[in-house]
Amino acid sequence: MIKVAKSDISKEVAQELVEWTKDFLAALGRKDKKEADKIRKNYSHLKDQLVKDAHGKCAYCETFVRHISAGQTDHFSPVSKKPELVFEWSNLVLACENCNRNKSAYENDAMPLIHTVNDEPKDHIKFSGPFISDRNDTGEVTVRQLDLNRKDLLAM
Repeated sequence: MIKVAKSDISKEVAQELVEWTKDFLAALGRKDKKEADKIRKNYSHLKDQLVKDAHGKCAYCETFVRHISAGQTDHFSPVSKKPELVFEWSNLVLACENCNRNKSAYENDAMPLIHTVNDEPKDHIKFSGPFISDRNDTGEVTVRQLDLNRKDLLAM
């Protein structure tokens, strides 16, 4: 796990994200799940930049995602809990299917995960070859929740 340096986005893209967020929240307010899901598909326009920012790797386990799939757009703060962050640029990262599934809608202010954009992972976890151990509670919950010592990662 490394800190992801997010690229700057243009004013035009930033404005699009604001508009998409408004449209998404309005659809949720109308309980129009179909429309909300359609608006979320706008991620495809952002995927290339997410891939570039993460160097083609999962923001959590660093697996080269594009070798096996298109990768998934992960919301660090889950949309189910913070829908207003649906298109917040710093909340979006590239993730592999396993990490995205393991993380799911996890959010716990008392026991947060390492935020790969805002936090320095090395402050929370230690690397011994492919094995990851925790330095503190944030590291421990991140390693456990994302299963960062799963067999396929340790075999790399």
